[in-house]
Amino acid sequence: MLRGGDMETRPLKKLFEPIKIGGLELKNRIKMPAMVIGMIEKDGSITNRMKAFYTERARGGVALMGMTCSPTKLILSHMLSLYDDRFVPDLMELTRVCHDNGAKVYAQLGVGYSWAFGDSPVKFISPSGITATGRPGTPFRLGGPLEATMPETLSIAEIHQMVESYGDAAKRARQAGFDAVEFIASVGYTISQFLSPLTNKRTDEYGGSLKNRMRFLLEIIDNATKKAGKDYTFTCRISGADLLDEEGYSLEDTKSMAIMLEESGIDELDVMAGWHNARVPMIQQSVPQGAWVYLAEAIKKTVRIPVAAGTQIQDPVIAEQVLEQDKADMVYMARALIADPELPNKAKLGCLGDIRPCINCCRCMEAVDSPPVPCSVNARMGRETEFPDGKSSARGKSVLVIGSGPAGMEAARVAATRGHQVTLWEAGTKLGGNLLLATIPPHKQELECFLKYLVNQLQLLEVKIEMEKHARVEDIIKGTFNEIIVATGSQPIIPDIQGIDSPDVMTAAEVLQGKPTGQNVLVVGAGMVGCETAEFLLAQGKTVTLVEKLSRIAQDIGPTTRWVVVKRIKDSSIKLLTKTSLIGITEKGALTEQEDKKEELQADTIILAVGMTPNRQLARELEQAGFHPHIVGDCAGPGKILEAVHAGWNTGCKI
Repeated sequence: MLRGGDMETRPLKKLFEPIKIGGLELKNRIKMPAMVIGMIEKDGSITNRMKAFYTERARGGVALMGMTCSPTKLILSHMLSLYDDRFVPDLMELTRVCHDNGAKVYAQLGVGYSWAFGDSPVKFISPSGITATGRPGTPFRLGGPLEATMPETLSIAEIHQMVESYGDAAKRARQAGFDAVEFIASVGYTISQFLSPLTNKRTDEYGGSLKNRMRFLLEIIDNATKKAGKDYTFTCRISGADLLDEEGYSLEDTKSMAIMLEESGIDELDVMAGWHNARVPMIQQSVPQGAWVYLAEAIKKTVRIPVAAGTQIQDPVIAEQVLEQDKADMVYMARALIADPELPNKAKLGCLGDIRPCINCCRCMEAVDSPPVPCSVNARMGRETEFPDGKSSARGKSVLVIGSGPAGMEAARVAATRGHQVTLWEAGTKLGGNLLLATIPPHKQELECFLKYLVNQLQLLEVKIEMEKHARVEDIIKGTFNEIIVATGSQPIIPDIQGIDSPDVMTAAEVLQGKPTGQNVLVVGAGMVGCETAEFLLAQGKTVTLVEKLSRIAQDIGPTTRWVVVKRIKDSSIKLLTKTSLIGITEKGALTEQEDKKEELQADTIILAVGMTPNRQLARELEQAGFHPHIVGDCAGPGKILEAVHAGWNTGCKI
């Protein structure tokens, strides 16, 4: 298994060797794939925010950056547009700023599931009028979600029109200054639906054999080559396998597709994993980095053109290993470069501990339908124009931060970066607050990397850290602090029920901190904390029952990750009871109620994971003493890492 780096300093060489794809010379082998990030006006014009986003990543050292561009009109599209000449001047300015800052840039042509033919309204379309799931879908929004519907089957005339539009868009891309065009034939979008026998049931020249199913894509490439020029660089993004079921296409099928694409003139291939609706975890925290490299490796052995691997690679050390082991020629990174736009430059210098790591929380992906896209660990993402890097113009202040959770440490980091003298008080023996606990359950190793990053940054910035320092108002009064940031976090909610003071009752936090439990445990509350605690105990060989008063578990986990957690729990030996409330503690265990039916469940230990409440006692005491503290993180209101980091960052920028 590939293994990533830690906080060490280590020069990376292979990742920074130049490479040529088609006629395009690249300074290194890091590619930032096209992403839907929003940041455009309703009329499709480009904002200064978008320019700043790409400028910063170009300056950060990436060799090649992609931008999603639609060859057709879409409803409320968050993509750039290339379906009309009027968009070219704006795009010329965007590509210029990327070039001026050292990066090449390509236009990724493709759409999800819809198309506008001529002056007709946008239609939900597919090769055969079906979806991969066989169920109706919701293709786009028009002032709100539309009713789920099945797509319309494309006619031959419509297919030909789409081919022409792709070619016209490729020509405009070159006019706009893009160095290359990429066709997205992956993840279940329209082109890939032609490739899969699961979604392509056509009986004409566009269906049946693999050659026929490839016809639509090959005609697009041929049309684009004629219109944009044979000397132009073309790439293609494919799924190594759709990972759906036996009716779909396999890696062996993709090998044959790759050969056809090379013969058609494609200069480089990105190999992804699966389709969006595949019920296989691909990018979640439970998936090891480098898990899908084998797909790219197989394609690389099949063709002579460069092949890029990615899908689940955020660590440059793993990227280096992939290239060293000749499993791919390039590595594409999307979320990693959202988290830290300077990743390439830092990795080239060997400053690995200075890289802000992506934690695979998938919050960015969950916001694609309602951009702009946020990042849990990089609150400045998308706000580069509002908050340029550098020290504050104001005179440096003396800042006290109380609490070292993610909000407190981020506030301290940002304040120190801006030139303030920062002191951080932590009541415990370790930095991290609730983030420290969040690193303990299975599949949460990425959070540990982020915690180490924050600690490392505070040390580099010479923040004065005082451990086992219990903040008291009288001590703060004695200090000479200009600003006080209270980040004292939250504490577990303890329900007011009979027997709650029993020694057999403990909180999830206590369990994660190492407090021993009995063999037969009952976890009350099946939100994120309860689910993770249940899995933590199961890994220790405990017999676990998970109780939730709602009808669904993991309600506070985002949709990209929730289904993975639910599937793991349902596939495990954890006993799950929903619509069940804890109403009392007994000598034998717990008294529960399910739909007016009471039942006593035997348990050696009852573990509470029913939510958190803000710890605001110190904040109230400071306000009563005449201070005006900044209150951040769970102390202001329980949330996730994104909310904590953004609150800390916002406060650090204000002072």
